[in-house]
Amino acid sequence: MNIQKITNEFRKQTIVVIGDIMLDNYIFGEIKRISPEAPVPVVKYNKETAFPGGAANVALNLDSLGAKTFIIGTIGKDSSGKKILAQLKKSGINTKYILADPAKTTTVKTRIVSSNQQVLRIDHEETIDINPKIESQIIKSIKSTLKNLRPDAVILSDYRKGILTNKILSETINICNKSKIFIGVDPKGKDFSKYKGVNLITPNQSEAELSTNINIKDEASQIDCINKIVNQTKADCVLITKGKNGISYKEKKQKIKSIEAIQKDVFDVTGAGDTFISSFILTYLSTGSYDKSAEFANKAAAVSVTKFGASKITQAELIAVENKIDSKILTADELSKVIHKQKKSGKKVVFTNGCFDLFHHGHLSILEKSKKLGDILVVAINSDNSVKKLKGKQRPIVNEKNRSALLSSLEFVNYVVVFEENTPLKLIKKIKPDVITKGKDYSKDSVVGGKYIESYGGSVELIPLEKGFSTTGIVKKIKENTKN
Repeated sequence: MNIQKITNEFRKQTIVVIGDIMLDNYIFGEIKRISPEAPVPVVKYNKETAFPGGAANVALNLDSLGAKTFIIGTIGKDSSGKKILAQLKKSGINTKYILADPAKTTTVKTRIVSSNQQVLRIDHEETIDINPKIESQIIKSIKSTLKNLRPDAVILSDYRKGILTNKILSETINICNKSKIFIGVDPKGKDFSKYKGVNLITPNQSEAELSTNINIKDEASQIDCINKIVNQTKADCVLITKGKNGISYKEKKQKIKSIEAIQKDVFDVTGAGDTFISSFILTYLSTGSYDKSAEFANKAAAVSVTKFGASKITQAELIAVENKIDSKILTADELSKVIHKQKKSGKKVVFTNGCFDLFHHGHLSILEKSKKLGDILVVAINSDNSVKKLKGKQRPIVNEKNRSALLSSLEFVNYVVVFEENTPLKLIKKIKPDVITKGKDYSKDSVVGGKYIESYGGSVELIPLEKGFSTTGIVKKIKENTKN
């Protein structure tokens, strides 16, 4: 499968997402003791982040993969709703048809996380259907949007929070069928017959079992379950996601097919279904093949579960999966292969390097500003042996494995590579980046690889430094404090 070629087609597509919009909130902390008030763990607060979830996460995935994306749904007139709108607008997604419903609050799922494990989830939500007045407004928006945009596909993101009423479902499906607009649904509930007429339905195993009263325990029961959903929905393709057991799907008049899951370290399954259906439909529109779409979406879901929260995926991450690269930490040869594909698709590659020993705010600032100069940020770090040659036998304080892991955890860093030489010139010549960045404590003439990159039209950019931050300074201060 040529992921590069397929994803390049995504930019030609316009998708409308209709469904339940929510906010996925994460509170991170440490558990080090049990409360004296009750036998429960005490979580020491560290930080908090929030991601648009549900239909909003579907939209963000579509947008991240290059599609022109519109979303229709409701939020409450509250701060959580405003957070969702702000993040969607920042990503460039059209939010014109998101209505603020004064009668409902925005659905918020708050997860307490310690040591990369969820320890508690708090749901703030109302699951009643939207009122008839809001329902009429939503239907009006759907009719207007589908008539004026003539999208390539509609995705129904149903979390049973009240937006996808039976009336909205039937109106949307009828319009899509008459206009020959592809329509897919990520379903919920016991009765899948309400989705009758969709082209694609993608329940997970528990949802499929609930809707059919069939426990999938072997091949025969799986066949019965999928066939029952086919009869309920008349869908062109029924696909069941089964977590670590992969996926199984059936096209009309075809036998059931299965694909094994790509084994990854699972951090969080939140939003994996959103990623799956968005990538599946984009691929189907690009290829016309359910087989290729299932294969592609399987890879996309493998990326999704390695991240915290309902997070979007990128073309670069999918290419890494295609090349069987398990993380953003690559060898020079792996990096060269991936970057070659990225540059062929028109991506602008930014390169920076350093020891990054005792990572501090100054490093963070340079990396953030570097990423803004292009599409792909490659961070090259000196190996432990290389650092010793440059900084002395007492360095590095943090070994290359941990330095690589820290840098790869940053969202705006695409790839990390370790080099053994004193300078990264050999690596620069191997990948030929478009931009090299260094801090303004360098001059352009002193930047390694500067003259080489300029020889083929690249540029050297010097990033302003954050005052008062340096690894050497931190080490010196630690030593002084130790003496005292």
